[in-house]
Amino acid sequence: MDRIPAEFVPALAAIVGADGLRHAPDLAGLDPGFHPRNLGASLAARPHSTAETAAVVALCRAYSVPVVPQGGRTGLAGGATAGPGDLILMTDRLDRIVEIDPVGMLAVVEAGVTLQALEEAAAARGLTAGIDLAARGSATIGGMIATNAGGMHAFRRGTMRRRLLGIEVVLADGSVLGELDRVPKCNEGYDLKQLFCGSEGTLGIITRAVIELAPADGPATTLLAACTGAAAALDIFRRLQRAPGVDLLAGEIMWRAYAQRVAEALGLSQVLAFADAPLYAIFEVAAPGAEAEPVELLMAVMGEPLGSGALIDAVVPGSGRERDRIWRIREDSFVIDRTLPHCLWYDVSVPLAGLDAYEARLRGTLFALDATLELHLFGHLGDGNLHITIGNGTELPSTVTKAVDKAVYEGLKASGGSISAEHGIGIQKRESLAAHAQPEKLRLMAAIKHVLDPQGIMNPGKIL
Repeated sequence: MDRIPAEFVPALAAIVGADGLRHAPDLAGLDPGFHPRNLGASLAARPHSTAETAAVVALCRAYSVPVVPQGGRTGLAGGATAGPGDLILMTDRLDRIVEIDPVGMLAVVEAGVTLQALEEAAAARGLTAGIDLAARGSATIGGMIATNAGGMHAFRRGTMRRRLLGIEVVLADGSVLGELDRVPKCNEGYDLKQLFCGSEGTLGIITRAVIELAPADGPATTLLAACTGAAAALDIFRRLQRAPGVDLLAGEIMWRAYAQRVAEALGLSQVLAFADAPLYAIFEVAAPGAEAEPVELLMAVMGEPLGSGALIDAVVPGSGRERDRIWRIREDSFVIDRTLPHCLWYDVSVPLAGLDAYEARLRGTLFALDATLELHLFGHLGDGNLHITIGNGTELPSTVTKAVDKAVYEGLKASGGSISAEHGIGIQKRESLAAHAQPEKLRLMAAIKHVLDPQGIMNPGKIL
């Protein structure tokens, strides 16, 4: 179906109200987010409640209208793209924080609540959502569950799959699965909520969730380290994890090409001027129970790596402004796309022991393929999640694109890594998933999709 039936629209308005609809002219004035086709449909519904969401999905089923759920439109794999004949279901009015329970250390929230809103509400009770990412101001909890978002704290607090205690989902027939459990131990057969975590809206629409919170971190001290490679940075990471009185809050890595290009574009080259290094690492620590000052503890931990030459140099920012300048280089990664157009981007997980070997092999393969290609890497050191951008500023021919894909993904699954770390599959990685996943896995996924969505109306064309 390439257009929505005329009688569908008034029936939809009767559910969500005239103000709950957005037509093509309204959609044209909105920010599409990270994919230009996110607002490619001509109609969107904005339900106020789970009941309205269920009624909308039931109507879509009756008319065989595909429904594409959207949160903050911050996904990077095209999981929220829509086209003619689709109904976009926006969760922006499902934005209530139902409860913050400081005793149980949990939050009950609707799907459209942003991560930042949850974090602010939790912080007022001395708690944190336990997950963080650069798009915190627009990424919604429902979307983060649907993509199993990871972020910078995954190495110590897990991805959204780990934070999720309970879920409420509208299924493809308009019925509601309400599994809003509030306890971590709930062993009642199949853990159905985990089916929807990472499903990108292809099995149902998340409307509410119970999120496990964590105690808020204390004041943090940041360290920018210039290292000889990923192995050296990982050695420091482990030393900080083991150091008495130190809580390691974050560990991020940026290879030289990425750090220098972003810093130069942002006018922050001076931040890296303390040392020229193959790799820069950002560590953030708290020292809640330590007798010594955090900086003294950091310097004590850095002594041996510095003496061995694995650590070239390190600096501790002297102010909040200096700290923000360091983190801006790490978080403003889209500078690469703005300054080097037509790039290919990837989001992979590499076993930690193989980070340096993976980077060296990939760099060598790309240089042999086309010496003009630039390789920009950064990522989360604690879990091996690398974000990769490759290009030379021109649109690459399909033969080169396919060769780059092969170079990036080659050997990942065999080594225990992943072709998709935290951004999901969407439309951009469907072919890669089909090529690299076990046939048995694909068969089971297709079977689950057919059982839960026999008409194929839930975010069609994504993942499978």
